[in-house]
Amino acid sequence: MILNDTVISVFPGELVAELALKFRRNSGFKNSIVVGYANDAVGYIVSEAEALEGLTYASTGSIFGPKRGRTIINEAIRLINPNYRPEPPFDPETFGSVAGSIHYDGKLRLVVGAMDLPRKPGYGIHAWGRRVIVGEDGKYRMDRLLPGRKFLYVAETEKDSPELESWERDRRLLSYGRQVIVRPGETTEGVNFYLREDMLETEVKAIRLDVESLRVDGNTICGRLIIEGELSPEERIIGGLYTFGVPYKNDFLRLSKPTLRTEVAQSGEFVFEAVPPGRYRVGAFLDVDNDGLAEPGIDVVARPSGPVLTVR
Repeated sequence: MILNDTVISVFPGELVAELALKFRRNSGFKNSIVVGYANDAVGYIVSEAEALEGLTYASTGSIFGPKRGRTIINEAIRLINPNYRPEPPFDPETFGSVAGSIHYDGKLRLVVGAMDLPRKPGYGIHAWGRRVIVGEDGKYRMDRLLPGRKFLYVAETEKDSPELESWERDRRLLSYGRQVIVRPGETTEGVNFYLREDMLETEVKAIRLDVESLRVDGNTICGRLIIEGELSPEERIIGGLYTFGVPYKNDFLRLSKPTLRTEVAQSGEFVFEAVPPGRYRVGAFLDVDNDGLAEPGIDVVARPSGPVLTVR
């Protein structure tokens, strides 16, 4: 539909943002409104590159072949802009690879998975990225990855195949959040993991913030955590002061990078000093696998909570 300098285009499926932006850039109209609608029988309309990589939930939830998204968006633009010249097809030489070794003393087979977002793999909704089985020699290699930032995870599996069906789960998730950079036409080598079968064992069940203990004194914030379970002398809890208003729920990178860090005493007491002016909440995590990341599901994590603390 065209109304003066505005075009409204409706797509029979869930069009990803990348293709919607491409439509808006090339429509030739001042205002472009893109409408897509959810339809389980149709699924997502994704770019050729995303479909070939097969890493995202959208790409695995599409019934279309890799070229269909490019065809649909090109033809939609041509309907309203006859001067449009389509871009050339995606060049597979753009893909890169990741390779490395897993040093592990357990007995089960391992899989390495790649995700495009900094989150824990989800089971039951095809949100576990793409996976490969680790060889008997402990080595793995994953090809056909788009350039940019990827996040790797390692899990124990009882299957001979890396693939999962809906609602299937790995036996145990050992690590996730390992960030790697994929470069076009290159293999990122030496992405190694050093894991032990007992590395995730801890007697700490949960960490909670004792709200009544919080105090703000000038540029100092102090308080206490309630530790449920026994904290061993080797274990350490990292307290974090987080800027209020930032969503932390599903992003372990944000959880791992608070405005300030401090080591929590065995008693649970903590102090943040030289706090810059701002509004904050307190969180903490027990770094069970000792990788410096706050990974819910592996580490014992207390997300930012409690009252908003203001430092002036």
